[in-house]
Amino acid sequence: RKGKAGFEYVDKMKKIETEAKIELDEANFEKVKNQLWRITSYEAEFNLQENIFYVKGKTRVRLREQRTQVLDYRNERDYHYRYFLNQKLNRKKSSQYKSMEEDEIEVEDKKQTEQILSFVGFKKFLSYKKQRADFEIGSCVVSLDILSGNKYFIEIEGDEKSIEMVINEFGLQDFPVEKRSYLEILMEKKNGMH
Repeated sequence: RKGKAGFEYVDKMKKIETEAKIELDEANFEKVKNQLWRITSYEAEFNLQENIFYVKGKTRVRLREQRTQVLDYRNERDYHYRYFLNQKLNRKKSSQYKSMEEDEIEVEDKKQTEQILSFVGFKKFLSYKKQRADFEIGSCVVSLDILSGNKYFIEIEGDEKSIEMVINEFGLQDFPVEKRSYLEILMEKKNGMH
């Protein structure tokens, strides 16, 4: 389908995203990963994501490149790329977890999307890469993330009650929940604040 801006888009989502993000050391990360593999009977592969942030005034958007390994017709590894343009708004202060309104659209052409963002006045601000593996536990999506610099996180997305159940199931209730986004964590590190 053609969007109004003239580039092809695949799908658009608007939702309230509620998540708990917990930083783990490598040993606890491996423990949780093995628990997830055992519970789901699924050894998810870690896929590379690059998150590129653009800013215009106080408005921030993210363009995510998601690279997934696939097997081609010769049974050889190849890569499949998908691109998502995203904006998060209106953080809810009352939640014990991070809860935000999120708009997301999947786009077909990364370069053309970057050109459009530049044309309407957005400037590239910051980017980072992470390795991510996703699992489904009940009504939650559980993501294992490895950021550059060997920072390990588990991110649990769902409703608050389900998030709490997953946290308890994996014995993570004594770990502090991180309400900052990865961008905020990286910006504070860059500015020497943490």
